This record gives sequence, C-alpha cells and structure tokens, in this order.
Amino acid sequence: MKQTLVATSSNHDELIALHEVTRECVWLRLIIEYIRSSSGLSFVNDAPTTIHEDNVACFDQMKKGYIKGDNTMHIVPKFSLSSKQQEYQKIEVK
Repeated sequence: MKQTLVATSSNHDELIALHEVTRECVWLRLIIEYIRSSSGLSFVNDAPTTIHEDNVACFDQMKKGYIKGDNTMHIVPKFSLSSKQQEYQKIEVK
C-alpha cells in the first residue's frame, strides 16, 4: 500500500506505524469480543496485546504520553492513540 503521509523523522515514522498497528489491534479485539458475545461464549478479560517497538525515542514518548515540544511540534496529536490504549491496558508497548 502506498504511504498516505510523509514522515519528517524516524521517530515520526515509528509513531505513525505504531498508530496504525494500534488501530488494527483495537479493531481485531472488538471483532473477537463481538464473535464471542454473539456465539454465546463467555467473555474473557484478555491481557493487553504486546507490541514490540525498537525505536528508543518512540518508546520514551509512549511512556510519557503526547508531549508538545520543540522536537515534536510536527507530530499530530492524533498519533497519541497508542499511549491512550496503553493507559486503558488494551496494548502494551515493549
């Protein structure tokens, strides 16, 4: 698939990728929950889905949440979805 957005740094690129992975993860978790409930299966409170991240700057920003500063002013706040999902314990970034 062609890129829909141009990244201005490697940290920005990693945040975009993490955002997309988080969106897919949340969607898949909702589908699984729907299938369980519509099939009459008991709902099991699953552990957070682990997402492995190898970019240190991206990982640090995930721990601190979205921070607007001189180095991150070009990053759109919508990419903070991953940190919110980590707070809700739906995903775990390692």
